[in-house]
Amino acid sequence: MKTTVKRTLSLLLAAASMASVLTACGSKDTAAADTSADTQAVSASADASDLGPVLTRIKESGEMVIATASGYMPYEFVDISSANQDVIGVDMALGDKLIEKLSDKLGVEVKKKVEDTTFTANLAAVAADQVDIMLAGMSPPLRNASRIWTSPMFI
Repeated sequence: MKTTVKRTLSLLLAAASMASVLTACGSKDTAAADTSADTQAVSASADASDLGPVLTRIKESGEMVIATASGYMPYEFVDISSANQDVIGVDMALGDKLIEKLSDKLGVEVKKKVEDTTFTANLAAVAADQVDIMLAGMSPPLRNASRIWTSPMFI
């Protein structure tokens, strides 16, 4: 029971963290924030220098590369019933929502590309700037009973 609650809270915290990170990924004109048409116009006309390196790469390539380590149902796992053996789950659904929001923000259709490797390889790929984001069950290690050290968030 405690594990289920911890996992649910971890998932909610991760989703909230991702939402806050993506909210801070760009700038928009405050006068244009009142109407969605103006917001889309500002987003579509944003310079590459305003977006940062990751969002610029996503906009230019038209795809977001997601690193994951399948095998942790319900977060990410391989759908063996599909012909393509796609990776599905809660993290991939979060990735789909991120891509939907990025498509609107960047003004281009962004496609999802999933790199399914081991957890350690995913961390190395993020550090080497080979992927755009890592969506995998990442939790902070417990150092002692009174303190939890958080892992860095990559994007």
